[in-house]
Amino acid sequence: MVWLEYAPYANLLVLGQTDPDDTMTGAQPPGLVAASVIDTGKPALVLPHTGAFEGPVGAVLIAWKPGREAARALAAALPWLRAAKHVHLAARPEGDRGSLDHLQALRHWLQLQGAAAPKVSHALGASDTGKALLSLGAETGVDLLVMGCYGHNRLREWVLGGATRSVLQSMTLPVLMAH
Repeated sequence: MVWLEYAPYANLLVLGQTDPDDTMTGAQPPGLVAASVIDTGKPALVLPHTGAFEGPVGAVLIAWKPGREAARALAAALPWLRAAKHVHLAARPEGDRGSLDHLQALRHWLQLQGAAAPKVSHALGASDTGKALLSLGAETGVDLLVMGCYGHNRLREWVLGGATRSVLQSMTLPVLMAH
């Protein structure tokens, strides 16, 4: 893809979810959106192929997993987080005190960055994380999901982490992601 050569000069990629029923777009490689995010190193705002989305963003859902991918997505989402009226934090409890400490550290970091919106925490169960995030997004009425884009080793063709794959296939709201 020629346009990928210009990705290093962008602050944010704006991409659309692949619509399998759209015959006008032509052939696209499977996993184009995730590959774009993973290979360019740039954050991306991915829009679902259905629905209408108008600004401003009033509520944001952060899918938190301590690590590089989620941290990069969070940093890229700062303009939206600063303007949000509500911020929801979703994490999978690790069963120890560490996950509570991480959420407290995340809350503190958000406050330092000027994201003063109320922060509500939600625990994700052990089931499909991507589907759980989309369900939580629908239940809470958020306008944007912020998450890391996880991929597996380079020996794969376009094999993604389970949550990334689920969200990109079934997304119903805009998603800001980074690798």
